[in-house]
Amino acid sequence: MLSKFITYRTLLRVVGIMFLLLATFYILRIAVRPLFGPFLGNYPENFQPQALITISFTQTLIEILYEGPLVFLAVGLLCLSLSFKKAYIGYWSFHLTIWLVGLSAWYRFNSVFLPWPANPIWLIVTLVTSLVLLILYKPITSILRKLVAPVQRA
Repeated sequence: MLSKFITYRTLLRVVGIMFLLLATFYILRIAVRPLFGPFLGNYPENFQPQALITISFTQTLIEILYEGPLVFLAVGLLCLSLSFKKAYIGYWSFHLTIWLVGLSAWYRFNSVFLPWPANPIWLIVTLVTSLVLLILYKPITSILRKLVAPVQRA
């Protein structure tokens, strides 16, 4: 009997690409919000068109950090990296995922919307987790090698 199935690598790649597309959609939606906001009818009473010309790039980056599409980006990159056969790609994607989620959480769980959040607990958690991953480099890469290496059948 012939059976067809999807391998976990293919499934991880499809899920990773879907998360990357979702993150790209959210980032683009945040980036073009100042441009298309007035045309969609949600503009203040004393609206001035010259404000559309001087859009703050740093304000857009802070809004991207605050609204959290970096979590989708991190999950997509992690799924894609685990679908490769190299253990070190998966290891460094863990670091990237921790930093992207940490940055997003640092800005998201803050009580005020400022470039430098008042509560640095997520920065501390991110630093400690990243240092633990650095300390456990050999055990984590050996586990990842066992997970992603193809099985040798005799």
